Amino acid sequence: MQGCQCSGCTSFAALAASTGQTTPDPIQPAQQIATSLAKEAQPAVADWVQQIEAMLSQANDLTAFKAMLLDSFDRLPPDQFAQAIALGIEAAQTAGRYDVVQTSG
Repeated sequence: MQGCQCSGCTSFAALAASTGQTTPDPIQPAQQIATSLAKEAQPAVADWVQQIEAMLSQANDLTAFKAMLLDSFDRLPPDQFAQAIALGIEAAQTAGRYDVVQTSG
């Protein structure tokens, strides 16, 4: 019986194969995916943190900081962060499919 062949599951299988495992450990691929997603999101998060830290240093109090943050929210670049979130959702769906295949035999 051949398992799911969708792009998410084949990507998951390729990730497992790249680690040299013939049967992926259910925890190991999840850790690898989390590490990969963290690397993907890091540039976007670092840029956001830098902008937010600048606002915090300029604000006189938390109310002013909140106002600055809300005013600038639409200017924070979402592209890289959104892509990392999309990859995370795909990884979670793939891991769920893998669990179903493993438990259903």
